[in-house]
Amino acid sequence: MSAVTHGCGAAREEGPQTATVITVRANLQIRDPQQQQRRPTVRAPQRGPRVVASSEPDAGVTTPTPPPITRCYAEDERHPQDVVDLSSGRWHSCVVLRDNTVRCWGWNYDGQLGEGTRGGRNAPIVVQGLRDVAEVRASWDFTCARTRGGAVSCWGENDYGQIGDGDRHAREVPTAVAGVRDAQQLVMGSTHACALRRGGAVSCWGHNEFGELGDGSTSLRARPVSARFGRGVTELAAGEGGTCALHQDGSITCAGWLARGPTPARVEGLPPGIVDVVVAKNFACANTVEDEPRCWGEGFVGQLGGENAATGEVFVPRPIAGLRGVAQMSLGPRGGCAVRRDGQLWCWGRVGRAARSGAGPDETIGRAPHRVSALEGVAQVSVGDDFVCARMTAGGVCCFGAGHMGQLGDNRGRDADESEPVPVRW
Repeated sequence: MSAVTHGCGAAREEGPQTATVITVRANLQIRDPQQQQRRPTVRAPQRGPRVVASSEPDAGVTTPTPPPITRCYAEDERHPQDVVDLSSGRWHSCVVLRDNTVRCWGWNYDGQLGEGTRGGRNAPIVVQGLRDVAEVRASWDFTCARTRGGAVSCWGENDYGQIGDGDRHAREVPTAVAGVRDAQQLVMGSTHACALRRGGAVSCWGHNEFGELGDGSTSLRARPVSARFGRGVTELAAGEGGTCALHQDGSITCAGWLARGPTPARVEGLPPGIVDVVVAKNFACANTVEDEPRCWGEGFVGQLGGENAATGEVFVPRPIAGLRGVAQMSLGPRGGCAVRRDGQLWCWGRVGRAARSGAGPDETIGRAPHRVSALEGVAQVSVGDDFVCARMTAGGVCCFGAGHMGQLGDNRGRDADESEPVPVRW
């Protein structure tokens, strides 16, 4: 997802000048339990919960403690307790509730909130016509959802055919993707989307300038086409300029920028035992069987988790400084966040403006991983363009960062930035 000039007239940056790292949507996907069974067999034996014994910045020292509380809601009860999935796009977010309905909030210029209008909202609204939803994914200015039965619908911007219904007109309400009825996972780039289907086939549609659809061409596709990732695909990651597939043997193949073309190619230099992959603008991270993620690509603003901004380009994946025990990650254009297995949230680089108590808006550049101490009991994190939202074990959502488009969802009369997490209010 490209950096943008904020405001109603914001426009994407021009495409990259070099093709060194693939750009993929910054959300690690949360799948159904049956989907989890297809994870690579190299996964280590299940370990019990691990939590940090103190608030010191050593992210690897652990000892059992009682489950943490969700302090974001200490004095606010106006939130649902049944959010089961979360995804953030450029300036909007969506959630799936336990009743399998979808709610969205934030920027709505292209109808990406799915409620039939193009008016922005600073609190969640119900997406029209969606039932039995298992997964929702928000991207640049469009959104898609997958039902438990495997059907996929999309809505919002459609300049590049990313809605997948055969034309290129924006949609303000969910519209069925042509021919996809057996999807098991859904991933999205800024202007394209892909579905992992039963049996391991991959279908993609939308923008294809860099060959990100993986079909061997660079032609735009307004309907799904078959990607050539081969057999044994267990997980997908997709975003601006590319799509990656994690295979059962722990290898990763990518099409688009990283592969320097439309034919999927294997990523070299990764350690054995890769179990998850997330990729963002010009950098990527992969989690290992030991829950110790490694990142590679551009690190000029600290997005690789280094000690300073001037890390340049890193072509061999390296560990994030001091961060271990990672259960889930999400990446934005200039940094990322990780949920540890003890429910703590750690962020690095330049995300969410100020992501810790006492930090100013200019202190987020090049920062090594640091704990977002105002949140405990985090289940899932999603990084937007300049804000971060976290799904809590209690079932609600807390967000921090830029709020100029209502993307924090806190239902206030003014869209203000927040350096500390605030609850999304229904």
